[in-house]
Amino acid sequence: MKDQLSQLVEGVLDEASFLLFLKALADDWNDERAKEALHPSPAFGPGANGWEHGTIGQFLESMVAWANAKPIEGTRPNELAPENIWRRAAHIVLAGKYYE
Repeated sequence: MKDQLSQLVEGVLDEASFLLFLKALADDWNDERAKEALHPSPAFGPGANGWEHGTIGQFLESMVAWANAKPIEGTRPNELAPENIWRRAAHIVLAGKYYE
């Protein structure tokens, strides 16, 4: 699923493709929850599908931390947004899955 999510995030061009990506990410989360219910992963480490965070708060904090650590290439604060803001948003959301 990781490769599928990476492909989907690179294919984000507009709102419709962003929503497809979000649906796939939600499916990945639900799939991991089902796997974890049967065979829990060790307490310190990612879950079966690579999710590092188990709460919405941790997920959101991870998204913000990644976005702050990975500024838009070639830009500085207060410069124009990237050409494809939908893809940037998708990258930020995906980072919430794994960034610590």
